[in-house]
Amino acid sequence: MGKIIVLSFVCLSLFSSCKKKSINCDRVCTYAETKLFNFGFEDVELIQSGNSAGIIGLDSGYPDLNNWDSWLQGKNEYGSLSILYEDGDISERIAELVTDPENPDNTVLHFDIKSPNVYEGDSPVKARTQMQLHNATCIKEYYQKVDLYFPSELALLSNYSEQIYWLSIFELWNNANWTKEKYPFRITVGLQKEEGVGNPIYFDAEAQLVTKFGSFKNVWSEVNTNFEVPFGQWMTLEIYILEGNETNGKFYSAVTPYGESKQVLFEIDNATQHPKEKCADGFTHIHPLKWYTSDKIVNYMKDNGESLAVYWDNWEVWVNKAP
Repeated sequence: MGKIIVLSFVCLSLFSSCKKKSINCDRVCTYAETKLFNFGFEDVELIQSGNSAGIIGLDSGYPDLNNWDSWLQGKNEYGSLSILYEDGDISERIAELVTDPENPDNTVLHFDIKSPNVYEGDSPVKARTQMQLHNATCIKEYYQKVDLYFPSELALLSNYSEQIYWLSIFELWNNANWTKEKYPFRITVGLQKEEGVGNPIYFDAEAQLVTKFGSFKNVWSEVNTNFEVPFGQWMTLEIYILEGNETNGKFYSAVTPYGESKQVLFEIDNATQHPKEKCADGFTHIHPLKWYTSDKIVNYMKDNGESLAVYWDNWEVWVNKAP
């Protein structure tokens, strides 16, 4: 009995050393450049299922690599696709297929948050709607293109008096903090605004590790103040991440507003994995279309008679490919 108590104490003291290694550590991969899918959200069905949702059917927005059913859980070697709300009901948040706000002949994916929907006890503290690519394997390079549209009503955020530092639109985990792996690490892309009324909104990107106490610590962080986020205009956002340490890791993002030239947002040569990682095994949990923020942001929009909304279209994903 004494030995068991001692071992338990050692586990609690060292914390991360008693957690399991990276889940794909011993997997054999070829890492071939592969286009996984392309979806235009045409002629498919979105099914609500409690705190989650899913899309099924053959997507006529593209001629091939367009079968949503092949990405149901357990059917694809590269992982599974689903939509997570976490909490709440459709009166608070919803993912839905709707008519393009700029083109009545086009169908797009709409994330709409009317009230904070993630609860701690009886109180809503956050808001979340996200597409998930989970349990992924053999992805050391991730590249996606997606069209996104922030409705004109979202420009209200520039008049929010406080700083906006957390409004995520993309998140990628290299060892997730809920899978009990060692050395959790994530990269996030989002929107940011400085404190004060009337300040512009910019894209930001940051990498964070999770400490043994569960808190987040920045590894690197950048804000692009050369490109002011437009509202009421479609744009194509590209994101590329190469797994690596501070010497060989890479993060890249660029944006192309419809009818305009491409602008590079970020070119960062830095770590895309935890500094202590001993078995880099690729990215396993990716939230490629994400809408996640605090209750304050949602309530600010709600108090001004609007919801927090974003639209997505023409989503293409490759692995082991550079832009």
